[in-house]
Amino acid sequence: MNIIRFFLEDFPLKIISILIAGILWFHSATEKIYIAQRDVILEYQEIPENITFREVPPNKIKALFEAKGKELIKLYFSKPKIIINLKEKKEGKEIIKVKEEDLKIRNDIKFEKIILTQNVIILNFEKKESKKVKVKIEYTGKPREGYGILRITPEENEIFLIGPKSVVEKIDEVKSEEIDVSGKKFSFYDYVKFLPPSVLTTLNPSSLRVYVEIEEEEKREIEKNIMVISPENYDVQIEPEKVKIKIKGVKSIIHNLNPENITVFLNLIGFGEGEYYIPPKIFPIEGINVEEFSPSFVKVILKKKD
Repeated sequence: MNIIRFFLEDFPLKIISILIAGILWFHSATEKIYIAQRDVILEYQEIPENITFREVPPNKIKALFEAKGKELIKLYFSKPKIIINLKEKKEGKEIIKVKEEDLKIRNDIKFEKIILTQNVIILNFEKKESKKVKVKIEYTGKPREGYGILRITPEENEIFLIGPKSVVEKIDEVKSEEIDVSGKKFSFYDYVKFLPPSVLTTLNPSSLRVYVEIEEEEKREIEKNIMVISPENYDVQIEPEKVKIKIKGVKSIIHNLNPENITVFLNLIGFGEGEYYIPPKIFPIEGINVEEFSPSFVKVILKKKD
């Protein structure tokens, strides 16, 4: 009880005393000289139109700031930077010298000393190239059960890729961010952004409007002869020689599908003499899914030719 009484007696006065003590301590501590390390942002300006960075340039260097504690506190609420003007630069390697006097920082902060830990910036420039590249639209998810994607059509099939020549000349296609088609049953428009293939490149335009066509799905059954791919020095017998295929796709594709475009095959390359039961396959057709082969296995007898 005596302890509780001690804390409660003159409680407001005790709180004020603690606050005053804290303020005096803070004032005393921040009057001392300290050294702090901070990042200095590098900002590049006036890059000539005909060149660009060949490599990712450094975006910051470090500096040591010596000052009173209260001045260093201000530093943490500012963003010191150095502006590097590239107006007259050309292709190739450039060595840029920076010094403490180049530092842009708040005028109300008083420092005893500033030391840059790095005084040289090495930059590589290359001729800027611009060319048209194809766009590939990516999507995620599946439409509602019983529906499928007929096609995804962007308003443009190509966009401009801009960047260093050595990077641009190797790229012919760029991909979009994914469009979510989950649960959709009706066609719709959307805007998608495209992903630059390198941090050194930009795209123009960077986004396009696309039309996603969604249709109901249908099923169809087709009977086809089996094509056999086999070694030349073997006789082959298969049973049966035909299979029925149940396929599924959106109405437009199923209705316009020519059965002659479907090839059912058995690949026997690498098989030796003997009897096998092998599942048939078809060469892939865009927009068509095989649900079932009937029968699901084909009997194969391989015999070496005399």
